[in-house]
Amino acid sequence: MRKYFFLTILILFTFYVKAQQQNSISGVILNKEDLTPVVYATVFATTRHSGTITNTDGTFFIKDADPNKSVEIKIRHIGFDNITIAFDPVTMDTILLTPVSYDIEGAVITADKIDEHDAAKELLIEITRKYYSQADEGTAKGYFSLQSMQNDSPYEMLEAYYNAEKSGFSVNKLTQKCGRAGIAGYGHSIISTNLTNIYINNKLFSSEGNDKFYGHLFSGSFLKNVKKYNLSFEKSFISDGKEYSIIAFKNKRSGLLLFEGTITVNRSDMIINEIRMHLSDPKSTHIFPINPGDKTGNLEVEVLYLFEDIVVDGYTPLKLTTVDMSYEYFVPNRGVTYVDNSSMLYLFDREEGFLEPVGLPKDLDNDYQAILFTPFSQHFWDYYQRIPRNNEQQRFDKFFRSHGKLINYSGLTQENIYLGNRFFNWSERDKPDISLIEKPLRSHDLQRGIIVENHREQRRDSKVYLDYYIPLFLNRIGSQTEVTAGLIFDSKTSRYQQQKDEFSNLFFHTMLNYLEMERRKLSKDLQAMSTEDPEAIITVYYERLQLIKAGLDELCNTTINGTDHNTLVKRAAEIEKAL
Repeated sequence: MRKYFFLTILILFTFYVKAQQQNSISGVILNKEDLTPVVYATVFATTRHSGTITNTDGTFFIKDADPNKSVEIKIRHIGFDNITIAFDPVTMDTILLTPVSYDIEGAVITADKIDEHDAAKELLIEITRKYYSQADEGTAKGYFSLQSMQNDSPYEMLEAYYNAEKSGFSVNKLTQKCGRAGIAGYGHSIISTNLTNIYINNKLFSSEGNDKFYGHLFSGSFLKNVKKYNLSFEKSFISDGKEYSIIAFKNKRSGLLLFEGTITVNRSDMIINEIRMHLSDPKSTHIFPINPGDKTGNLEVEVLYLFEDIVVDGYTPLKLTTVDMSYEYFVPNRGVTYVDNSSMLYLFDREEGFLEPVGLPKDLDNDYQAILFTPFSQHFWDYYQRIPRNNEQQRFDKFFRSHGKLINYSGLTQENIYLGNRFFNWSERDKPDISLIEKPLRSHDLQRGIIVENHREQRRDSKVYLDYYIPLFLNRIGSQTEVTAGLIFDSKTSRYQQQKDEFSNLFFHTMLNYLEMERRKLSKDLQAMSTEDPEAIITVYYERLQLIKAGLDELCNTTINGTDHNTLVKRAAEIEKAL
């Protein structure tokens, strides 16, 4: 009986393994000339938007594939022709890559400090997803820059994302905004407008419990060391458990020559997972103060220029020989953070809440009075809520956690040049302050074509905030942006909140219905344009935002801010019917 029991278990296990194999994409990649394994080649399943890299024996494995469907995969490796093939998930195929190489003269890339106010050095910095290998899938967080390598680390993830600045009806510049540079395990967190202007002591991202961060803020360059690395570019390799590679390429759609720098540090180091930088000018590259290892003055990495071939659909790899890089960092264990005076920071202290901002409005040049960030993790807030808070601190906490955006309130109700690139504002004493607020969506928040249907109402102090979301599907680089059409009521001055009568409520809800009606129209039109040129989509998007603003103005004017009850009832019925 015991023998039959184990035999049954063995048979069931065999079927399970077979089912797992049939739901995967696997194969082996070899050099076509000598049939040796191609190690660390990138394998990306375009139809599944997932990928991996080959192992030391050339094999690769991507799980959770549909066994009934063929999958298109793209294979890329430095020194070989890129290929795209249809792949049967059930079979284990051998794929041959053709070697190719080109020799060109060396280039020098110097890491200068970024001056983002210099129009000649427009930054285009993107922090992109990594094609995770199977071993790394557990650490994937989607859209991120720096992350602790331990899920139970006391340190918060440092997160960054795009923020679009507009001119007229078009997006003319994309700059990187810092989500947070914070620590959940100790007393302070820094919330910043711009990651590239902040230099954090190089032990910040270590998960060792003896590190300390005191949160002192300095404006200046003292206590700073400059380390210069001469990078020699051979084939990609692993040294002391770390893999280094840097790639430059030309974007097909925009025609910009972009510089992509990738630094990957092994999980066992618990410092940094990956950083990728895209810059419009590869001759002036700001290097993050990452301090990978910090034991030698010479790092060996690989650098290629991949120029677009106009005739052939693809890229031609051109190998560089030398690049000089330098970056700024702080003396270890000093617990010091250097802040560039063009940034505006809030120091967030667990005991005292938000402290005074570092940096004055006169130092800012556009929208930096809005501090953008991503809320901290639930673990952080669960711990933080145990600390007693006064009313003012609780107000900041709620707004900080739920809204994902810290805004200078006065900027919503008066002319403010620092918010000029971000807000369409118009207000009168007897009608609500209405703003169309542009903010980015991280890639895992919305998939293409998905619309946020609901609105959110929050009451803070004397104001009532109602937000509607209108997503923009594509910008120049394919990421997403949403617009929050927000109605902000001041209960101390707005009659709609004071009277609470039938017509004030009708006027209030009619405006919400108008926003919902226009949101549906815009969503439908943008979905219909989803395959068109992103520039055309952006143009339509901003034109329609102006029309939405004009429509809200018209609703306020024709109903005399809701006091013309006959007109209000008529317009409310028309909008309700349209819905």
